[in-house]
Amino acid sequence: MGKNENNILIIYIIFVVLAEMIHISLNGAPPIYMRVIYIGAHLAFCIFNIKLIPIFVSISMIMQNFSVVFGEFLPSTIYYNIALMSYCYFQLRRIRSDHQLIITDDPKEYYSVIMFAFYILLNALVYFNISFFCSLLFSLVFLMCLSSLEDEYLKSLIKYIVVAMTLSSLLSLFNLDKTMIDYATSQGSVQRLAWKDSNYTSFFIGVIMLISLFISTNSLDKRLRILFNVVSILLFICLCLLISRGSIISLILAYVFYFRRIVFSSKILGYSLLIGVLFLFLYDMGLLDGVLERFNSGDFKDGSGRTKIWSVGLETFQSKGLITLFFGEGYGAANNMALFKGIYFSPHNNFLEFLYNFGLIGLVLFLLWWILLYIGSSDEKKALILFIMMNSMTICPFIYVQPIWIIIPLIMIWDTRINKLIYE
Repeated sequence: MGKNENNILIIYIIFVVLAEMIHISLNGAPPIYMRVIYIGAHLAFCIFNIKLIPIFVSISMIMQNFSVVFGEFLPSTIYYNIALMSYCYFQLRRIRSDHQLIITDDPKEYYSVIMFAFYILLNALVYFNISFFCSLLFSLVFLMCLSSLEDEYLKSLIKYIVVAMTLSSLLSLFNLDKTMIDYATSQGSVQRLAWKDSNYTSFFIGVIMLISLFISTNSLDKRLRILFNVVSILLFICLCLLISRGSIISLILAYVFYFRRIVFSSKILGYSLLIGVLFLFLYDMGLLDGVLERFNSGDFKDGSGRTKIWSVGLETFQSKGLITLFFGEGYGAANNMALFKGIYFSPHNNFLEFLYNFGLIGLVLFLLWWILLYIGSSDEKKALILFIMMNSMTICPFIYVQPIWIIIPLIMIWDTRINKLIYE
């Protein structure tokens, strides 16, 4: 990628950060004239820099999804991003007409996601709600765009995904007065960082921490390793302040899996010492107080009431007819899955969400897709999948974290392209 394109990316990230700072100062949705200016500038960046569109879209989706305040400059609908990425794909195909598409690591992975997407499309047509299918469609178009790009653009995409989440985290830390809330536990009240939604922000921070870990442990560039270690520490501080127990446990387990081979090696002493020093530093700074209090809270045993919601929700699902059991009730139906103490709750579990929305067939096709992604893959790819699947037990990231759909294509091409890039 040329110097000119690198400069354009720097200008774009500055443009987005400045817009977000204005957004924070407004403390609400930007007025129409600001949105029009922003959309016009964003489209100008995209029209004149076709190969950078996946990076532009990723940065904007991350910064807006994890903004300190509600409202956004760009349309938040997935339809807008589908249109933009479709334009990108057809322009890339025109530029590289002789390029052979290599979609995924394994054809079985591709066919399994196509089967799942086709089933979701049929479900959407029956129940007249295409929202979830559009998220899948966006991810598939994004995947096709990535397959048409040279490695240097893919490498920049990974870097700027990390940069965007890091900048979003810094903006939240610099605006603690807008993001810190009192969170009641059985042990008392704790201060918790909560921009937009603590659990979903924590989920994506966990994804970015894993990607940063892979780069910091595998890159041949010493300066890059140091930089991504610093990024990981910064994101870990945010994770501690967000106090999402599900994300913290899932991330720890993913780390344990990734480093399992050094448990009985001499390196374990160095890593243990480093972790111990970092833990003592964070504890001394008071950054672990909220985490320790939440884990000691009485609601930890039932996951803040999640197990009760799951029980009631499963009883509701089992009481439905055979059509619902096999095909579900359509996207969004799970929002009223559990009636508990006079209030309707969503399942707070992505697998139960899919079960209720798309039935046993939908859940089986979803699991088949991710099992095929996992089997025979590298440790990096497996660690990411484990984290996503474990965290999906307590939240619904496939429903409420729009940027997950830019990560899924990366996972699908991880072993053929991404691993090679992070080792450079």
